[in-house]
Amino acid sequence: MSLAHEKTDWSEEEKCRADAAQADYAAKASHRERSLKIGKDHKLEDHIREKINLEKYSPDAIIGEIKTKGLEFEGMICTRTL
Repeated sequence: MSLAHEKTDWSEEEKCRADAAQADYAAKASHRERSLKIGKDHKLEDHIREKINLEKYSPDAIIGEIKTKGLEFEGMICTRTL
Protein backbone atom coordinates (compact mmCIF):
# COMPACT_ATOMS: atom_id res chain seq x y z
CA MET A 1 0.00 0.00 0.00
CA SER A 2 1.40 3.34 -0.90
CA LEU A 3 0.78 6.88 0.16
CA ALA A 4 1.48 10.12 -1.70
CA HIS A 5 4.17 11.99 0.15
CA GLU A 6 5.04 15.62 -0.41
CA LYS A 7 8.71 16.33 -0.84
CA THR A 8 10.43 19.57 0.17
CA ASP A 9 10.23 20.92 -3.39
CA TRP A 10 6.40 20.47 -3.27
CA SER A 11 6.44 17.55 -5.69
CA GLU A 12 4.83 14.28 -4.68
CA GLU A 13 6.25 10.79 -4.61
CA GLU A 14 4.70 7.44 -3.69
CA LYS A 15 6.04 5.83 -0.53
CA CYS A 16 5.27 2.40 0.76
CA ARG A 17 3.69 2.27 4.23
CA ALA A 18 4.31 -1.08 5.87
CA ASP A 19 1.72 -0.55 8.61
CA ALA A 20 -0.99 0.28 6.06
CA ALA A 21 -0.03 -2.71 3.92
CA GLN A 22 -0.15 -5.00 6.97
CA ALA A 23 -3.58 -3.66 7.97
CA ASP A 24 -4.86 -4.21 4.42
CA TYR A 25 -3.51 -7.79 4.42
CA ALA A 26 -5.10 -8.54 7.81
CA ALA A 27 -8.46 -7.17 6.67
CA LYS A 28 -8.43 -9.30 3.53
CA ALA A 29 -7.22 -12.38 5.41
CA SER A 30 -10.06 -12.13 7.91
CA HIS A 31 -12.57 -12.61 5.10
CA ARG A 32 -11.02 -15.78 3.71
CA GLU A 33 -12.81 -19.06 4.21
CA ARG A 34 -11.00 -21.35 6.57
CA SER A 35 -10.91 -25.03 5.91
CA LEU A 36 -11.70 -27.25 8.87
CA LYS A 37 -9.57 -30.25 9.76
CA ILE A 38 -12.74 -32.29 9.88
CA GLY A 39 -13.10 -31.58 6.15
CA LYS A 40 -16.21 -32.87 4.46
CA ASP A 41 -16.63 -35.79 6.86
CA HIS A 42 -20.27 -35.05 7.65
CA LYS A 43 -20.71 -38.38 9.42
CA LEU A 44 -18.02 -37.45 11.97
CA GLU A 45 -19.40 -33.92 12.28
CA ASP A 46 -22.92 -35.23 12.95
CA HIS A 47 -21.59 -37.71 15.52
CA ILE A 48 -19.68 -34.97 17.37
CA ARG A 49 -22.64 -32.56 17.31
CA GLU A 50 -24.99 -35.23 18.66
CA LYS A 51 -22.62 -36.21 21.47
CA ILE A 52 -21.98 -32.61 22.55
CA ASN A 53 -25.46 -31.16 22.14
CA LEU A 54 -27.72 -34.06 23.09
CA GLU A 55 -25.63 -36.25 25.35
CA LYS A 56 -23.40 -33.51 26.84
CA TYR A 57 -20.16 -35.40 26.15
CA SER A 58 -16.82 -33.65 26.57
CA PRO A 59 -14.32 -33.62 23.69
CA ASP A 60 -12.18 -36.19 25.54
CA ALA A 61 -15.17 -38.47 26.01
CA ILE A 62 -16.14 -38.25 22.33
CA ILE A 63 -12.67 -39.11 21.04
CA GLY A 64 -12.31 -41.83 23.68
CA GLU A 65 -15.61 -43.41 22.70
CA ILE A 66 -14.69 -43.35 19.01
CA LYS A 67 -11.41 -45.13 19.76
CA THR A 68 -12.79 -47.71 22.22
CA LYS A 69 -15.80 -48.61 20.07
CA GLY A 70 -13.63 -48.70 16.95
CA LEU A 71 -15.92 -46.33 15.08
CA GLU A 72 -14.59 -45.44 11.66
CA PHE A 73 -14.85 -42.14 9.88
CA GLU A 74 -13.17 -40.71 6.77
CA GLY A 75 -10.85 -38.59 8.86
CA MET A 76 -10.01 -38.37 12.52
CA ILE A 77 -9.13 -35.45 14.75
CA CYS A 78 -7.57 -35.29 18.20
CA THR A 79 -9.22 -34.00 21.36
CA ARG A 80 -7.30 -30.73 21.21
CA THR A 81 -8.52 -30.02 17.67
CA LEU A 82 -12.07 -30.82 18.68
